[in-house]
Amino acid sequence: MKLRGNKLKPLRFDPSGVYNEGLGIRQSDVRQLALELGSIRDSLVSTNAEDSRDLAFCGTAFYGEPKRLLLEYEQDRHGSKLAQLFKVANRMHASVDRVVVIGVNGVHSGARTFLDGCCQPYWNELSRGDRGSKPRIYFDGNNLDNDATQGLLSLLGATEGRPSTSELDAWGLVVVGDGDQSIASLEPFMRALEVSCSGDLSKVHQRLIAVTGTDGALRRRVDEIGCPNIFPYPNFDPEQEGVGFTVFSPIGLVPAAILGVNVIELLLGAVAINDHFERATTEENIILQFVAVNHLLEAHPSVRSRVVSLQNQSLESLGTWYRQLQDQQLLKRGSRDQSFSGSTSHRLETPGLRPLESSVRGFSRLQLIHSFIVEECRFDLLRVVEQDSESKLGVEITQSRQLSGVPTTNLYIPRVDELHLGQLLQMLMIATTIERRWADAK
Repeated sequence: MKLRGNKLKPLRFDPSGVYNEGLGIRQSDVRQLALELGSIRDSLVSTNAEDSRDLAFCGTAFYGEPKRLLLEYEQDRHGSKLAQLFKVANRMHASVDRVVVIGVNGVHSGARTFLDGCCQPYWNELSRGDRGSKPRIYFDGNNLDNDATQGLLSLLGATEGRPSTSELDAWGLVVVGDGDQSIASLEPFMRALEVSCSGDLSKVHQRLIAVTGTDGALRRRVDEIGCPNIFPYPNFDPEQEGVGFTVFSPIGLVPAAILGVNVIELLLGAVAINDHFERATTEENIILQFVAVNHLLEAHPSVRSRVVSLQNQSLESLGTWYRQLQDQQLLKRGSRDQSFSGSTSHRLETPGLRPLESSVRGFSRLQLIHSFIVEECRFDLLRVVEQDSESKLGVEITQSRQLSGVPTTNLYIPRVDELHLGQLLQMLMIATTIERRWADAK
């Protein structure tokens, strides 16, 4: 199984499947609304021209963060944020074979997206050599599930109270959060880590990373421990304001670097979609087109929900992340009868290939379906698989839905890798930002 080399190609968006006589949606309608949304684009770009360092959503600094991180790294390969992140991640690679990421309320949804989209399938089942000496990764703390936590502690050997005797037994912790619930999630693993390190505080420090704020319960706890590896938490409450927007902050990038994901390419992909967003004409701008279609269909009395249809298993976690992004930023705004209030419901179709009939059954004209279609496989093709089989199947499914009267768009993703995943994540964050600002203006 060989991973292909990465080469940046643009995402493509085809909204033609919503131009439906029955719904009364015309291409000119999408074009006109995209022109109106252009004012929000100008506002977003000018806001970030001020080079705000605040990651708060109200400042929309998530937009400029990828470029800022890359420029800072280019200017200082030793002291920049990325340089520090890479240094700590490399130390973790050399000292442990497993890493547990602890975070509450879905703060590690971005890290799961990077794992599924950028790493080999069944990552944790691979040998250390096949993982390139990068650690296995596990997630805990999201819902304080006793049995799940106990099972993970048992896997780490913590229930036996034995110290690690080799690199393959050693494990580390990344804790993400700020409040008391983060402390509750951390403590059983902290006690187990101290036993694993035979009480050697220097080893504990080496195997513990915290992503937290300058104050708060978790910060006080890791300061008490003496943890030297602390990365800044965004200057807002992600659980309230939208944890999805932190994907290119240390919340997402620390686990990504530990996994060996090419963080530079992730950020380059995000910068590339920013450039497209700023420079493309209204008719060619896939983000403005995407938002315009969403609004026109959600404002239509016959369309009640939006569906993200995934045909690739490596995008499953991204689907969950996107739903979380939408839920936190849109669903809390307005009533269900208010146009474009963000009250849209989401149903993520189970990823994977399926017969055409079953891909159409269950959907209706009451739903707007966005089909995310991956055009190229990441790995060398099996002899029984055609080069464009997945892309062809996605198009055929879309055509079948359209014939059934279901409004459908196609978002074409050249390949699921760092460059294109960076584009896709940033595109969806920008689109969600425009949706919220459009709703606020109403």
